[in-house]
Amino acid sequence: MDKGEGDHVTISIKKTLMELPPTNPESFLYKVPRLRRKMNETVYTPQFISIGPFHHGRPELMAVEQYKLRALKTYLARVNLKVEEAMSMTFSWEEKARSCYGHSIDMNKQDFAKMMLLDGCFILEFMNSTNYMDSLLSKGDHEEWIDGVLLIGVMDDVERDLIIFENQLPFFVLQQLYELSFSSTKKSKDLTVNFMEWMAELFISTTSGYALPFKETTKVRHVVDLLRFYYIPSPETDEYNKFNDNEGIYSYQSPTITKLCETGIKVQRAMEADSMMDFSFKNGVLKIPPFRIHTNFEIQIRNLIVSEIFNVVEGKKYIFHYLLLLDDLIKTEKDVSILMKEKIIINETDGSAEQVLKLIHNLHLIAPSYRPQSYFNNMSRDLDNYCEKRWQRSMASLRRSMASLKRDYFSTPWAFISFLAATFLLILSLLQTLFSAPSIFHKK
Repeated sequence: MDKGEGDHVTISIKKTLMELPPTNPESFLYKVPRLRRKMNETVYTPQFISIGPFHHGRPELMAVEQYKLRALKTYLARVNLKVEEAMSMTFSWEEKARSCYGHSIDMNKQDFAKMMLLDGCFILEFMNSTNYMDSLLSKGDHEEWIDGVLLIGVMDDVERDLIIFENQLPFFVLQQLYELSFSSTKKSKDLTVNFMEWMAELFISTTSGYALPFKETTKVRHVVDLLRFYYIPSPETDEYNKFNDNEGIYSYQSPTITKLCETGIKVQRAMEADSMMDFSFKNGVLKIPPFRIHTNFEIQIRNLIVSEIFNVVEGKKYIFHYLLLLDDLIKTEKDVSILMKEKIIINETDGSAEQVLKLIHNLHLIAPSYRPQSYFNNMSRDLDNYCEKRWQRSMASLRRSMASLKRDYFSTPWAFISFLAATFLLILSLLQTLFSAPSIFHKK
C-alpha cells in the first residue's frame, strides 16, 4: 500500500470515528440481537403498526398512519391544543427522547418530534377507546377517531405490537401527553397505574388479584417494562429473603409436578400472591401464582426476556429464573393437566395440554445453555429433599413389609411350601369360578 492509499484509508477511518454516536448510559431501547431474532423473527417484529423509530416508515405498516392522524385530532380537541403548540412541546423532549435509543436514528428533529407526537397520541387514544383509560378523560364534541367495528377488528393486532420491545416510546413521552388531558383543577390518576391495570387485564391474569407492583420510586422506561414489574418478587416473601447469588455453586433442579403429587405434596393456586414470582412451599403445600396462556403469550415472554437483558440498572434476571422453574416443574402433558385442573394454568387458547407443554419448553430454549443458580434455588432444594425423604420412607416401609413376610411365612421350608400350596389353591378356585360362570348363564 503506497502513501496515498494509506492516507485515504486513515482519513476514512477518522471520519467514521467522528461520526460514531457517543455511548449513552441513559439508553435503554435497542434492537434485538441478531442471533436471538433468528430464533423467531415474527415475535420481535411489529406486524400492524410501528411505534418509535426502529420500524418507522416500513411500507407494509404505512396504511395505519391515517389512524395516528385521527388519534392526534381527537387528542388535540380534548386538550384544547393547536398543532403548533403540540409540536413545540414535543420539540422540547426530542433530545431527551432520542438519547433513550441505543442506536443511531436517521431522522431529523422535525420528523422525530412528529413521530413521538403521533405515536404517543395513538397509544393514549387507543387505551381510551378500549375503555381501560381513566374515566376523567372526557371525550368532547368531536368525531370518533376510529369506527367501533374497526376498533374491534384491529384491537388484537395493536395490543400484540404494543409489547414488541423494538416498538416502544420512552414512557415519559406518554406521561407528558397524558398529563395534558387534565386541567389544573383535576387530579389525574397516575398513567403508570392505568397502564399497569390495562396490561394486567390483557397479558397477566384477570383473576389473580395481583397487587400493582409499581412504587413511586420505580422508574418506568417503556410499556414492556411495566409487564416486567409483575416478575419482580415481593420483598416480604421467604424466598426473597433467602435468595443470595453468592450462596454456593450448586443449582438445584425441582422435581416435576407429577412427582411432587405422587410423593404427597399438594399443589395449589397462590391466590394471595402479589407477583408472578411469589411461589411458596410450606408444610407439604406448593403454592404457584396462576398465569394465562393467551395468543400473545410467547411474544410477551420473549420480549420481556429482551427487555430484561437490556436492563443494566438491575442485575437480577428474574424472568429467566421464572422460566427455568417452569421448565423443571412441567415436563409432561400430565404436569400441564394437573396445573390446568388446579386453575394455575389458565389456557385461553384452543390448544391442548401437549401444545401448552411444547410452548413452555420452547420458551426455555431462549435461555443460556448453562444453568446458573436460580432465584428459586432454596425452594427447589426443599422440594427435592422432601421427595427424597418420602421416597426413602416408602422404601424403608417396603423393606419392613418384606422382612415381616419373610419372617412370618418363609422362616422354614415347610412354611414356604404351605404358602405356595395355599396360593395355588386360591388360583384354582378363581379359575373354576371364571370357567363355570358362562355355563350357569347359558342354562338360564
